[in-house]
Amino acid sequence: MLGVMADPIRTEDGFKINVAVFKGEKRRNLVAFVFLAIVMVLIYGNSFDCAWHFDDQLILSKNKNLHLESLALKDLVKTFYGPRTQGEITRKPSERLSRPVVSLTLALNYYFGQTDVFGYHIVNLLVHYITAIFLFLFIQITLRLPKLEKRYGRLAYGLALLTAVFWAVSPVHVSAVTYIVQRMASMAAMGYIMAMYFYAGARISATVTKRWVFFGAGAVCWLVALGSKENAAMLPIILMLYDLLLIQDLNRKNMGNALKRLAFPTTVVLIFGFALIWLHYSGTQAMFKDYRLFSFTLTERLLTAPRILLFYISVLLYPIQSRIALVYDIQTSQSLLEPLQTTLPFLTVAGLIVLGIFLICRRRHLMAFCIFFFFLNHVPEGTIVPLHLAFLHRNYLPSLLFFLPIAILLFRVIQYFSYSRRIQYGFVIALGIVLACHGSTTFSLNRIWKTEEILWRDNIKKTPGLSLPHNNLGNALFVAERYDEALTHFQEAWKLNRHEVLTLMSLYKLNVARVYLAKNEKTDQAIDLLHQVINEEAYVEDACHTMAVALLRKGQYRNALVYSQKAVELSPDDFDSNLRYALVLLKNDRLETAIGVARRTLRLQVNDGRPFAIMGEAFRRKKNYKRAIFFWEQFQNNHPMNAEGIFALIGLYDGYVRMEKAAVQVRRLLHLSRETDLKKFVESFNADAGVQVYVPDPGSLMVIIRNITIHMLGSTSED
Repeated sequence: MLGVMADPIRTEDGFKINVAVFKGEKRRNLVAFVFLAIVMVLIYGNSFDCAWHFDDQLILSKNKNLHLESLALKDLVKTFYGPRTQGEITRKPSERLSRPVVSLTLALNYYFGQTDVFGYHIVNLLVHYITAIFLFLFIQITLRLPKLEKRYGRLAYGLALLTAVFWAVSPVHVSAVTYIVQRMASMAAMGYIMAMYFYAGARISATVTKRWVFFGAGAVCWLVALGSKENAAMLPIILMLYDLLLIQDLNRKNMGNALKRLAFPTTVVLIFGFALIWLHYSGTQAMFKDYRLFSFTLTERLLTAPRILLFYISVLLYPIQSRIALVYDIQTSQSLLEPLQTTLPFLTVAGLIVLGIFLICRRRHLMAFCIFFFFLNHVPEGTIVPLHLAFLHRNYLPSLLFFLPIAILLFRVIQYFSYSRRIQYGFVIALGIVLACHGSTTFSLNRIWKTEEILWRDNIKKTPGLSLPHNNLGNALFVAERYDEALTHFQEAWKLNRHEVLTLMSLYKLNVARVYLAKNEKTDQAIDLLHQVINEEAYVEDACHTMAVALLRKGQYRNALVYSQKAVELSPDDFDSNLRYALVLLKNDRLETAIGVARRTLRLQVNDGRPFAIMGEAFRRKKNYKRAIFFWEQFQNNHPMNAEGIFALIGLYDGYVRMEKAAVQVRRLLHLSRETDLKKFVESFNADAGVQVYVPDPGSLMVIIRNITIHMLGSTSED
């Protein structure tokens, strides 16, 4: 990939590089690229229709900046910003720089395919593929460095390919590839390993020009990684270790040179990291205060970290389907002896770090580098920052070199049995079976990600005592209007009361209240629960929005106005909150304001016609029937079989003596109510009058329908 070098030998910093070893790899590399592509399509080909999940709502609803409608520069730049976290909800929702590189790619996906998951999955798999390609290239170039060439140079191609395949097919990475929003983790790793490859290329380049081209490409790739996820900030430290351990001799002079070379980027990292913490948490002290939101302290997190790291290692080595889930139920460590299983992982991790130091002393620098690469890249998300304890996608970047020592061991075993072809072939076949099993597990896990319901039912089987999977399954069932089942799981989540984020208890109450309102029962109990949620100062926006619905049902329109207005203040760009606010204004006969809010709401989501209904009803009440008809017709263009629009237009057309158009609406109504008595259908509709935009008068409506029906029959007889 680096091409043919001009000079056979180049000397720098006291080491020599035989650049001739980098010639003529294009054909074999192409075979590797094609092989990796085939493998990935085979194991991830069934993921292209997997649904949106969990934090994917950041794309669908919370961050409207990602709903890109043009490729104008200002709109592209706008995608760099996203909503703040729940704790920052009172600020402007789109004022924080939010992983701009990934955000831009997600926005482009939306521009070309809206919410069709296919395009998002294609890009995610492409990122995974590029990462595997550059992992292969990086390992190959590394194993041919002067310090490693004698030991590994002849095996570089095979070791690089085997490591890349092991990493690419690992079931552990399903949550970073199939889970759309975790493009953040995969793109960070992609930029990271590309930067490492270009750095290595720069260090062995024969000319100054080529060297700086590679350094420049590496810098750009690092910026891509940083713009995808902040844990890429560890790269300068990793490169310093790489340079010292694998390129130069580890002595005082070379350490000084390496420190000088990387002083500037390291300073940039420190400033960048401090700035991120300051902007995200409004100061470093506020970051540690965020631990009040979790069920564990900073000390408990640090004590638990070795157990989690050991769990990650075990899953990477033994990734069977029953051990892989999206969220895990982890008992936090209170001390080195509580629980008892804290001590052994702590000693094991410490032992692995000591082993790394020992390997450096024994000049086994490659193995040492792989050990430190894994642990150092877990530092950003596994130590002091207040985050959830464990997610498997956090291994995506740290595990890049995890399988290299394993590949070397496997090659050594094959070489050891060189006296017996039969044993070697048997070993290679066994290795192929292991890789096939990993790929099969990945393929099977993709099926679990097909729908929210399947994903969370599977997670409940694996973590039955955890609240969050029950809550998320309840959400999936709620969306499917299976309210009784949803209520069961929301209540189970509440009963279990086991979660890492303390505010989730408020979410369970909120969701129970939502079910009560959806079933149009226990409205008073729903209101009591919503008061609790608001008083607990968690999920206030959603609670205010839901409270407005409850109060509308009770006919308490003035009180509903207070809560709907609060919901809009907390999230001024949220479509549903604005739509509900416009409805509440309408119910309070503040017609001009309702029209203005409805117009603004329509701009937030132009493909949803519900704001037209509010404008149509407001003009009807103002007796501007011509405008009312126009807006109700616009609403019906988006919702042709919606009973509300049909009722409104029947009345309006009758008043304007537009019998033919009224007859069309009556036919639609009769079709809609064909399985029940028409009068009962109207009464059932009016039972929820508080939240309806238009509420028909049953008596007047039946008279109008009878007159229109007579007209229709008369027209038929004349024909």
